[in-house]
Amino acid sequence: MQNFRVDLHNGGPIIYNSRIEKYALNLKEQGCSINNLVQKVNKYRVELLCSNLYPEYTTTWKMSKVDVAVRTVGIFSDIPFSLNQILADADLVHQLAAKVEWIYVVKNYNDILLCKEKGKKGYLLMVESLEDVINYEEGIDTLYHAGVRIVQPVYNYGNIIGNGCFDSVDYGLTEKGRTIVSLLRNHNMILDYSHVGEKTALDIMEYASERNIVTHSLSALYSDSKRAKGDTFFRELKNVGGFAALTVNPNFYCKDGENIEKQFIKQLEHLLVIMGEDNVGIGTDWDGPMPSFLSENFEKEADRLKNSGYSLKINNAFYNGMFDWPHIAQVIEHNFGKNFANKICGNNALAFFQRNL
Repeated sequence: MQNFRVDLHNGGPIIYNSRIEKYALNLKEQGCSINNLVQKVNKYRVELLCSNLYPEYTTTWKMSKVDVAVRTVGIFSDIPFSLNQILADADLVHQLAAKVEWIYVVKNYNDILLCKEKGKKGYLLMVESLEDVINYEEGIDTLYHAGVRIVQPVYNYGNIIGNGCFDSVDYGLTEKGRTIVSLLRNHNMILDYSHVGEKTALDIMEYASERNIVTHSLSALYSDSKRAKGDTFFRELKNVGGFAALTVNPNFYCKDGENIEKQFIKQLEHLLVIMGEDNVGIGTDWDGPMPSFLSENFEKEADRLKNSGYSLKINNAFYNGMFDWPHIAQVIEHNFGKNFANKICGNNALAFFQRNL
């Protein structure tokens, strides 16, 4: 299947037109918290799209040529990744798919093939942590029936399962975590390690040697980001038949936006050496430009979460949003050839989903 494109970590074409900017600014002036603001804006986007008042969304999807995008649900709430918020966000995506004929919620491999065959754009739902879930067995079953297929057990900071990449000490997978990981495996969930502490991630892979992925990370050899992973991690990921998606988030390359393209190629070459050319893809993790009053609020939220220095204002010549996705493919094709670019930009991910979804 030629030119099949998968973004393994992207919320979709988040573009702020004048209506959305005005709506968001009014919410901010009313004192709405950033998390509640995002929830309300996402609902408003669906209303506009269904009323044909949000053409930027459709245009950006088409420009990107992306067929399937992994979409995180549940991150914006007073308790991030609470079960209620995950389900509310998932329901919003399903509402969108029900009202917009060219959007599809992907739940299995055949759904992905359907997207390509019928020219639809697919959303594959994931959650980036399990918080505020009292009955995990019931909670994970509920998530599965809501369409969630990728679960990251831990976000930046530790929970009952293990440690995150921002924890000063990583104690690894807990006993309770083993039980929860078993439940995830029983539901055939794909396990993501992008924000997970490295020891916890290695423990989980040793315990659960199926359906493993990192949807938006990069090599620690060329990045000092806490989200970057070491060679030991990537080697083990390869050993268990896992998949690595390289982020293009400029925060993890260089702050001034210079030479990101060269650093991206260096990162890609290194992952290929460890993972092999069939087990690497792209997970952008970068939504692109937004109004300054919103980006400032997000950066304050990042500081509150002790993720200081993270900026949403970085512009660069490599990738600034989903509309720049073709440029990723062009850069890879220029350096490695067209067939190789097709593999990295989507066909490898398609093969991974054929085995695991």
